[in-house]
Amino acid sequence: MPHGRIGHLVNQRVLNHPVIMVVDNDAGSTKVFQHLSNLLGVVVDGTAPFYYAYANLYVVPVPKSAVKTTTIEDLFDPSLLDRKIVGREFDRTGKAKDGTKWYGKFEFATKIIRPERSKIDFVRFEPLLDAFVKVIDDYSLRRVTLAAAAKAAAA
Repeated sequence: MPHGRIGHLVNQRVLNHPVIMVVDNDAGSTKVFQHLSNLLGVVVDGTAPFYYAYANLYVVPVPKSAVKTTTIEDLFDPSLLDRKIVGREFDRTGKAKDGTKWYGKFEFATKIIRPERSKIDFVRFEPLLDAFVKVIDDYSLRRVTLAAAAKAAAA
């Protein structure tokens, strides 16, 4: 079943750890949610803490906030997103090409978040981190069943 750009991350044999794909909860995730809906036979709308796809692959949407769509950047305090680097503003879309006016997510991570990580309040990330814990717990239970099925198939 693994294929495409993530096929090398998942495997049909039982692995020790889950692969967690984090997706924004916005229009950019529509195709991911549609594919998961088709795969799982249920409506996937990004409201669940996680979705088990297959093998060891899980999809974790960024938890929705009071606004209609939520990206991972929304979990940071807005004052961080408003910070300028040498007069340039943060481009959340990743589409701005003029590097004299805009900076991207890599610079945001390395020039704003990394140097100030000890001072930043990451409380808005707690629901996302809680979802990771739930995925790990789910996979630890699911892994036992997968291992038993693999052993039976090999016999």
